[in-house]
Amino acid sequence: MQMDTDTLNHRLTELGVRGVDAYCAKLVANAGNPDVLGDLRSEAAAAMMFTTAGFTVDMRDRPDLWLTGFGQSFAAEVKHFRYKSQDSVDDVALRNHGDYLVEFGDTRLTEGYAAWDQVANVARRKVAQFTGRVPYLLVIQSSSLHCIDDLVVRTAANILDEEISADAHAPLSALSGIVFLSRELRIPDAKNVYFFGLPASQNPLLPFVHDALKRMRRWSH
Repeated sequence: MQMDTDTLNHRLTELGVRGVDAYCAKLVANAGNPDVLGDLRSEAAAAMMFTTAGFTVDMRDRPDLWLTGFGQSFAAEVKHFRYKSQDSVDDVALRNHGDYLVEFGDTRLTEGYAAWDQVANVARRKVAQFTGRVPYLLVIQSSSLHCIDDLVVRTAANILDEEISADAHAPLSALSGIVFLSRELRIPDAKNVYFFGLPASQNPLLPFVHDALKRMRRWSH
């Protein structure tokens, strides 16, 4: 169940997140637009997750989050993948599969290109706006259970890392890694947060930061 704006304000403030008043003002301003509200709430989910992992979090406009901890400061942009039309198609197919295997999550059928390419394109677009000389993360939260999952994001991270390896001076080389927040809890390790580092990045994370991100396991809806 999603928290209302007052409860979310209290929770973020209680955790020591900075910039909460300006963030909640955006929630109020977009109260009539559920799609935008969902996108904004992804920023809050990421902020709370990073705070509970030991980072100091400042919510901003660009970048969405400024993080400090374990001897390093870095930036993060948050992207929410909304529920897709392909998810609806897949829901029907999975309910009516009978005794047959069902292919699902193929966004090429409805959107023209693969889900991992969508993730990679978001990273390219976001990083082009980033001019800092500090590490930069893309945080993805997915409401598309069938199309955008940890395996898709891992594939996108590998594609991006190969691109950086091929051109270390490209703007994409600023990207240090991707954090993925899934709505599905993986059993048996009770995990729904995944960090995929980009070893070829020209803005590397310190080892302690890298390890802290790898240790993150849970976020709350």
